[in-house]
Amino acid sequence: MIAPSPKIIDRPEDRQTALIISPAAEDHEVFGEFFQRHGWVLEHANSVHSGWGLLDAKTPSLVITEANLGVGNWKDVLEAMQSLTNPPLVIVVSRLADEHLWAEALNLGAYDVLAKPFDQTELGQVLRSAWTHCQKRPRALALAVGSAS
Repeated sequence: MIAPSPKIIDRPEDRQTALIISPAAEDHEVFGEFFQRHGWVLEHANSVHSGWGLLDAKTPSLVITEANLGVGNWKDVLEAMQSLTNPPLVIVVSRLADEHLWAEALNLGAYDVLAKPFDQTELGQVLRSAWTHCQKRPRALALAVGSAS
């Protein structure tokens, strides 16, 4: 069964917010296009530290983070998500997305794992599935995107 596409929301206060934490400009571009097309607000951070401020300011529905951020990694982001009152979902994306990373990420509470370079069909399916969960848990979805831990 194919999940429905997210609907565009005209009122900014009703729009879902996504946060991408990644120094990789191409990640910001790929996800920016998807979220803009579906009416989401996408916030940007280049590091774990700058992402924390955005997490405190407004709990995003979706967080996308590079797995290895130099200072910190996807596990740090996942841990920060778990400390929120309404913890978001997490999707880990990595150039080295193998069975070990997939098992570790899911066992630690991530929602899914995506491999880079992104397969547009898989990316769309995972994001639509996460969007469906987000609709059930408003303002409580996180995606973690990254390269390996």
